[in-house]
Amino acid sequence: MKKAIPFLILAALLIGCSEDNTTQPTPEPEPIQPITAGNYWTFDIELYDDDSVLIARSFDSISISGPEFIEGVAWFGYGVQKKLRTDEMGLHIRRLNREGLWLKYPASVGETYLTRDVEFTNTVDTLRAELVSVDEEISVPAGTFTCYRYTFTDVGREVVVYDHYYAPGIGPVLLLKKNPFDGTLIVQRLASYQIEE
Repeated sequence: MKKAIPFLILAALLIGCSEDNTTQPTPEPEPIQPITAGNYWTFDIELYDDDSVLIARSFDSISISGPEFIEGVAWFGYGVQKKLRTDEMGLHIRRLNREGLWLKYPASVGETYLTRDVEFTNTVDTLRAELVSVDEEISVPAGTFTCYRYTFTDVGREVVVYDHYYAPGIGPVLLLKKNPFDGTLIVQRLASYQIEE
């Protein structure tokens, strides 16, 4: 029995020090833009001419509605003409029967992909999107947020058309839209938001 006691102590120590092989589930990342019906965002908007002179101020409120099924796929209304959906690739946008992957998410900094423009539909077709950063601190009237920064370049003209900042779990925080033809710039800053759980 005396010989068994050290063996039992050694066995207990080995079992106590054994490696825990159970894996913890990886938490799902928050969506880059929550698209639950009832979510809404309000923006302060400024319009600048091609000399960077402020020429107009306004505001806009955009809410999520739906879903609406198009060819068996659920799309959620985003404002008046746009529709959004998410899948494993990220956030897709649709307007006037044009659609594309808007925000690849999750993605790695420096990652690029091609998408279709749904804003300047008569003039710009293909955009090269790039995730520039995942930790931009952006202050707007609604608060300060850590954002993903995406840029969208008109492939035909090599001009950055959009510079967008999105906070995961919140959505759009700062949106810069540069018209590639007249040089005007629209700046949308998040003023308030409501995200449904």
